[in-house]
Amino acid sequence: MVAPSLIKSLHVILSLIILRNALAFTSNHRLPTRTSIQQVLQSTAQDTELEQLKAGWSDLIKGQAFDSTHVRNLATPEDFIGVVGHFPLIAESLRTAFTGHFSPSAYVFCAGTSFVTGLAHLKMTLDTPRDLRAPKLAEYRSVYEFSALYLMPFSWLLWRITADFPKELEVADPFMSAFFSIITVYGVAYALYGKGLLDRANNDPTYDGPLQPSSESYQKQAQLYLTGNITINGLACLFIPFAWTLTFRGTEWWERVQTLHPNQAAFMGLSLLVATIGDVSGNLLLRLKELDLVKSQPSIVVVGILSNFWLLLFPEILFNSIYNSGISEVGFYWE
Repeated sequence: MVAPSLIKSLHVILSLIILRNALAFTSNHRLPTRTSIQQVLQSTAQDTELEQLKAGWSDLIKGQAFDSTHVRNLATPEDFIGVVGHFPLIAESLRTAFTGHFSPSAYVFCAGTSFVTGLAHLKMTLDTPRDLRAPKLAEYRSVYEFSALYLMPFSWLLWRITADFPKELEVADPFMSAFFSIITVYGVAYALYGKGLLDRANNDPTYDGPLQPSSESYQKQAQLYLTGNITINGLACLFIPFAWTLTFRGTEWWERVQTLHPNQAAFMGLSLLVATIGDVSGNLLLRLKELDLVKSQPSIVVVGILSNFWLLLFPEILFNSIYNSGISEVGFYWE
């Protein structure tokens, strides 16, 4: 299990999933063509991050953040699922945070919702062409593909920690733990590799691989995506010890832990929920960009900050403040 301090850090960094896309919007938004160096420097000096946040907030409260004329682009079943899939996850995370109660039936439902959302992301993958200007995990198709795979083991864990998980399926624990480990470690390792690969494709004259050269602004955007993947998947790896301990020690161990520490299941469930919410939120924002629904780029940063505080940080802070006495940080592994 991840200690509360690490979980809080996890939720702060989960914001990067959304904010990395928002920052990429800004970096890819204005691309001067025949602008003088003086004009560029003057614009950069005036267009500080604080000014962008102020402008974003202004656009948001004026209803100018999104372009509703393209909302019909969200009419596909997979996009509907991508939007609606947030609701039960958010509702259950808030309920768990306020009550400290772990509801097996609710978490089974969230597991099912996450699984279906993963299938929706798989459909997006099949419908999206590969952009060879960027390595995997730095362009639309591979991000959707990775999310579809990422949500499978997370939906399994959300189900596995409940008493409703069928005993007959426990035989699959080693395979699912291995899948979970491979996915999260790959998300870190390939993103690190992709950073160097992107640089080689654009700056190494001897490079003869499949990647195509791209503009400087596009490279910055791709690097932001890769950095976000390194961060979030690195933190997702913190769940690997729990998955394997549950695999080797079984349901009896997990039931004993819950008896000794009454709030352990709720804390683990909430941690898994916010990790899942972070993934689906980041992919939704990426999808909005792809479908041209974003009109005010800085406002997305504001939306990311507000939503991540209220939907990710706030539930965890509340839970730890009220129910921390019923949690074991590390010792439960040996109980």
